[in-house]
Amino acid sequence: ASATAELNFCAEKELDKADAQLNQVYKKVLAFIAKNGSEKPFDAKSWEAALRESQRAWVAFRDADCKGLVPMSWTGGSGTSGAVLGCLSEKTKARMKELEELYELE
Repeated sequence: ASATAELNFCAEKELDKADAQLNQVYKKVLAFIAKNGSEKPFDAKSWEAALRESQRAWVAFRDADCKGLVPMSWTGGSGTSGAVLGCLSEKTKARMKELEELYELE
């Protein structure tokens, strides 16, 4: 790929792949929590609620950083979309790795 549209298409596919992989890891984490929860406040229901809150906050940060801050450095240039998609993809992969390591899923 060499044209901007082709690069963006490839970057979008990479993001879709990373997002699908993160969703798989997230489901594994939910299963881990369901199996390993103990008594309050560390019960599965409370633990899952904490994970969901954390994930929502992470998505908000990722989106603010990649969709809000990254475009500023490109000042509307033709590479902006690719940079945003790349940022989203890299942060998604990093979150996946973080969850895998935290819950020893690897």
